[in-house]
Amino acid sequence: MAGTCRANETLGNALSTHSILLVEDNPRICVHIEQILRTAGYAVTSSKSPAEFFDAWSARRHSLYLVDLRLGEEDGSEIIDRVRTAGDETPALVLSAECNVDAKVTCL
Repeated sequence: MAGTCRANETLGNALSTHSILLVEDNPRICVHIEQILRTAGYAVTSSKSPAEFFDAWSARRHSLYLVDLRLGEEDGSEIIDRVRTAGDETPALVLSAECNVDAKVTCL
């Protein structure tokens, strides 16, 4: 039983070292995503716009970017393009309610 507790502590410590940078302009969706990720043990930095995303991006490294595809009039794929152009290969997941297949493929 003690081994299981140590394994869970190790897993918890590993998860807590992973930080996710989230950009989502819908406050209700953002709160739900934050709650789910924090409950799972991840550190989450949230931003509501590309400008806020890049402020957080330049302040520290993150383990994962979670990016909304449509951010008002701005496009989440542009965020990914910009970090990739800067040489940042941090994994990125794109959130989308977009029905347009071309928009989804562009992010790939």
